[in-house]
Amino acid sequence: MESLLVSEAAPRLRREGVPVPRNVFTDADVRLYRLLEQTAGNLAHARYLAYLRQAASFADACSRARMIRGPRA
Repeated sequence: MESLLVSEAAPRLRREGVPVPRNVFTDADVRLYRLLEQTAGNLAHARYLAYLRQAASFADACSRARMIRGPRA
């Protein structure tokens, strides 16, 4: 599940300076949701949104850290 989430968030994570491999899963959003349906049943949608919020929160933290650290020399 985590690798699918990283694949889904890869463009944003790369913009924030996180080294994400180029060979990410295609259709990661659909694959993640289907996997959550299998494992979480009726809670799949809530868990999917929670995963997305977690990835966005991490990317936001990376962005803030970059701002505090300043531009690279």
